[in-house]
Amino acid sequence: MKRSSAVWMHLGSLPGPFGIGVMGQEAREFIDLLSDAKVRYWQLLPLLQPEDRSPYRPRSCYAGCGWFIDPRALETWGLLEREELAAFRYYEDPYLIDYQFVIPNSDRLLGLAFSRLQTQQLDQVRQFTQAEPWLKDYAAFSLLYRDFDGQPWWEWDDERLKRHDPVAVEAYIEQNRGFFDYICFGQWAFARQWGDLSAYAANRGVELIGDLPLYPAYNSADVWAHPERFQLNADGSPQAIRSTPGQLPAHQQRRGTTLYNWEEEERRGFPFWKERIGFASSRYRVLRLNQFRDVYRCLAIPYGADDPGEGWWQDGPGNRLFAAVEQSLSGPLQLIGDDDGIAPGAAGLPTGQATWPCYGLRLLQSGFNDGPASGQLPHQCAGSVCACSSTADSNTLLGWIWEADEARRQYALNYVGFPEGWDWGGGGPQSSFVRSCLRSLWQSAADLVCVSVQDLCGFGADTRVNDPLHPEKVWRFRLSPAAKEGIDGAFIRHLNETFDRCT
Repeated sequence: MKRSSAVWMHLGSLPGPFGIGVMGQEAREFIDLLSDAKVRYWQLLPLLQPEDRSPYRPRSCYAGCGWFIDPRALETWGLLEREELAAFRYYEDPYLIDYQFVIPNSDRLLGLAFSRLQTQQLDQVRQFTQAEPWLKDYAAFSLLYRDFDGQPWWEWDDERLKRHDPVAVEAYIEQNRGFFDYICFGQWAFARQWGDLSAYAANRGVELIGDLPLYPAYNSADVWAHPERFQLNADGSPQAIRSTPGQLPAHQQRRGTTLYNWEEEERRGFPFWKERIGFASSRYRVLRLNQFRDVYRCLAIPYGADDPGEGWWQDGPGNRLFAAVEQSLSGPLQLIGDDDGIAPGAAGLPTGQATWPCYGLRLLQSGFNDGPASGQLPHQCAGSVCACSSTADSNTLLGWIWEADEARRQYALNYVGFPEGWDWGGGGPQSSFVRSCLRSLWQSAADLVCVSVQDLCGFGADTRVNDPLHPEKVWRFRLSPAAKEGIDGAFIRHLNETFDRCT
């Protein structure tokens, strides 16, 4: 990876007329902004169909989220009338995604478009279905999830369907071919629009970084169709779930993060991971693997445990997984590892083992919080590192300095060379503190630096993407049209040109 820069923003955070960002005009305009600023990468959050709001709890490791399909493209395909688009337009809060509006309207819109498919188009959908080996199970899961009134798969009262008996599943598909084709149509439409957007980005010199959640949701097509890949009991319940040191297990029970059966997966030659990474690599130039360190070692606790102390460390395949996956690809595995700055011998990594040569994440705010001991300050970032201003789980830069104690605030101001007497608390695209931080990041020797769109806008803590203290706003941040227009692309271009990060 050449010395370069990235901006991360969720596709759903784009402005636009449908209550959520879509793969349409606004996405292309954002790509234009990045291209003009000589930003090489757009890092997206996962675009998979989620179990709930969280893009990190996918109902499938492959299926794209239908909420991001652009209705205007469906019109150009002859499946919607222009007058009908007015019924799907959103005129309320431009700062937050309104899922209560988006989800039912997305279903109605796709249903209407599907009802108008011509024979040739339906043939294309079915050919697409046959070419994507994961899609049959996902569509069948979606069909059964609907017919069992939204119950999770382990509570379905048909034992053969619950156990994914191939004969029973096939018979059920044939009995409900219309809805099965509808689900497949949504994935065909997503793939077609994504292909168009990817081609536009490539033409403008912008490459796309895909974000991969390590685990699917427990209530997902992947776990239902392939329970042997996970640590499950005979009745389908988890043997153990993922935890984090110091985290209450009750939180993890709600998340339902099932663990992989790494021993069985490795015995088979890692077929799932070869397929999954190969599929993702066909859609993205670079991949970011969330919870990267769990591939090496993770903390497991028994399902239903009351005490985190009952947990134990489980070793994963580590580098053997990535080596096997890379051998199956046509080129090198371009990976950003969400490694929290781990080093060999650290907690969560077997002693003496070095991680796969990926681009490790470093967070500027962690550097400000813990000082040089963090290893995450810009002067400590060199080579294969992705140095970030903030992440989906952190505060914004402006939010951080407002909430920091006096000692940390003063350390950060001194570190970035902030002039004494200047206003560090000002927000907006011209925020002096944010600009000083970005300049410090861009000066680093890290191969890749990444800034969030909130930091480009100089926004505060109220625009955090994933803030557990405000669950009503989680995964809802949205950029208003005025905020997008206010982004100072010329400043980012200046940083890229000055510090040799041009595409």
